[in-house]
Amino acid sequence: VFIFENPSILNTIRDQKLSYPVVITSGIPNLAVYQLLDKLVKKFKLKEFQYVVVLSVLLFLTLTILEYIGGIALEYLFGYSLWTYEHIPLHIGKYISIPTSIGWVCFSFFYLLIKKYTDKLILKIPKFISISFLIIFVIDNIITIYQVLHFRDFF
Repeated sequence: VFIFENPSILNTIRDQKLSYPVVITSGIPNLAVYQLLDKLVKKFKLKEFQYVVVLSVLLFLTLTILEYIGGIALEYLFGYSLWTYEHIPLHIGKYISIPTSIGWVCFSFFYLLIKKYTDKLILKIPKFISISFLIIFVIDNIITIYQVLHFRDFF
C-alpha cells in the first residue's frame, strides 16, 4: 500500500521480482508512533505550545531512529539499499535526512487535523472490505518474505 509513495522502491522490488511489501518506515508505522507518543505526552498535561514542541521533538527523534533501523534491516534482508537520502541536503548517511524527518513530523500533525474525519470514514467501511484487504496484505507479505529469503539464499 504505502510502497507506492516512492516509485524508485517499487521499481527496485519489481526488478528483483519481489512482491510489494509495505515499507516498514512509512505511513502506518509513523501513525502508530504518533498515536503512542501523543498518549504519552498528554499524560504530562502540558500547555498547548509545550505539548506541540515536546511531541514534535519526540516524533522527530523516534521516526528518525526507526527509519535508520528500518533502512539497515531492509538492506540486510534484501542485500542492497532500497532507498538513500544521500542526494538530499542535510542527510546523515543513507537512511537519515533532516528534511525528511521534519516531513514525517508534519505528516503526523496533518494526521491530527484530519483524524476526526478519517475516524468517521473508517466506521463506514464494510467489514468484508477490511478483512479482504487484511488477507491480501498478509498473503502479500508471506509471498514477499518467501521470495526475499529465496533470493538471498537463506534456504
